[in-house]
Amino acid sequence: MKAWDPQEKKTFRTGAQAFYIATAKHLIKQLPLDNKLLLHLRFLDPSSHLTMEERVQSLKYVAACVPHIVKTEQVTCLIDEWHSLHCRPVSRWGIIPQ
Repeated sequence: MKAWDPQEKKTFRTGAQAFYIATAKHLIKQLPLDNKLLLHLRFLDPSSHLTMEERVQSLKYVAACVPHIVKTEQVTCLIDEWHSLHCRPVSRWGIIPQ
């Protein structure tokens, strides 16, 4: 690329830009970016800036989306378990019990 003349560089940049724009348009069209379930799964990210109440609301939403996995009567236990896991010291994360 260093040996290219200015016109070749401009042609390359224009082509690369067109590729990125076309790719972004395709991804926006094809990906489920407005999927509420995916939005609510962000509570799993420990670095997200959600309050505990927002995390619990998202957890309830996700549980409601999968009633065949989490029964309605199990949601309270799931939330209690989430609080328990969330309060566990970070130093213990990743340690596999022997």
